[in-house]
Amino acid sequence: VMGTLAMGVAHEISTPLGVIAARAEQVAAKVDGDERLRTSVATILAQIDRIKQVIGGLLGLARGDAPSAERIEPARVIAEAVGLTEHRFGQSRVRLRSELDANLPVVLGDPRLLEHAVVNLLLNACDASRADDEVTVRARVLDGDVEIAVEDVGSGISPADVGRALEPFFTTKPRGQ
Repeated sequence: VMGTLAMGVAHEISTPLGVIAARAEQVAAKVDGDERLRTSVATILAQIDRIKQVIGGLLGLARGDAPSAERIEPARVIAEAVGLTEHRFGQSRVRLRSELDANLPVVLGDPRLLEHAVVNLLLNACDASRADDEVTVRARVLDGDVEIAVEDVGSGISPADVGRALEPFFTTKPRGQ
């Protein structure tokens, strides 16, 4: 059932994604003189590739494939996650700060999954914050392991919801947010 659902979702997303990619490539050919537009189109195309990777990962999980075990530079993953979320922080007027230990060691894992986790933590922290609050993403070596943490000054999770925090799709946000 999971495989059938994943294949159906992948197909339904891939078709409009192909149209978006084709249109973005058409626009890319016409924005040579405008650096801001060129950067925007490049970002759209990069995000299309991200979505394709997510679709591939979803299909892999449905098939029972193991996540990849690649060498990951934590600082690079965090920089990419910050780059993907900084616009939202700017819109919300929430400050975003990074504190990374120098010489973080390489870790093994799936870089897409790690980046996805950090992006989700950052977006949740932004949503939990008010204008002029600060969110900090940290990476450090702790007891021989690399620890990545996202800290905000929001109200936190209620004791009643703590047990559900790791459930897929659990949220305390109102419908539509």
